Amino acid sequence: MSIFDIIDNRVLGEFPLSVPTSIVVESTIFNMVPEHMEGKAHPLDSLLGWNQHYFSLQTMIRNFISSAGSKNLTKIMDNDKEVVNVLFEEIDIISEIYRDRGNGCVPVFYFHTHRGFIGNRNTFKRLRKPRGKTLVLESFIQKLSRSMSKDNRITVIDPSFPRVNNKSLITTHYAYELLEYNSFKKLALIESHTGAYKPKELWYTKYSNYSEDPRYSML
Repeated sequence: MSIFDIIDNRVLGEFPLSVPTSIVVESTIFNMVPEHMEGKAHPLDSLLGWNQHYFSLQTMIRNFISSAGSKNLTKIMDNDKEVVNVLFEEIDIISEIYRDRGNGCVPVFYFHTHRGFIGNRNTFKRLRKPRGKTLVLESFIQKLSRSMSKDNRITVIDPSFPRVNNKSLITTHYAYELLEYNSFKKLALIESHTGAYKPKELWYTKYSNYSEDPRYSML
């Protein structure tokens, strides 16, 4: 199977986006979660009042690979130029959707270098981190992200998020990025794969071993 077949056959959502990324946009635009998550996860009620939605470039790459099938990772890694083209297409699609239906919320596509992590070190140790085979995938994601970050559609976060006095949403699979919540007036997570809207009091689910006890939140 060629890389073009892999791209064309990847699983898409309601929007022409890799399905985990589409689920995020379905949550914010259609206020819906996937059928299998109904009753388990809650979508965003409305984008009205939210200033920005930060989309992690690394997470979008991971979502593309998930949608294309991890069994195709070697072929994807060998054809990164074609993958970059698709990801920029997805970025442009999301930008257009938010321009038309975003109620003033602006998408920000960012590459976080993770060089200047700030936050509680004890909390950081308890957060989920990649290991094993995931490290190979993570290495590729970082390499591709760094290359794509030279484009002016990508905002580089280095060493940490700038302080902004606004309400922001974020979509990222790097839990430790959430520890920079003090850079925002308010920060809430929209999860890939589930479309769940998670304000700060629900971030305890990002610990390696979490309890549904709010005492284990990041508050």
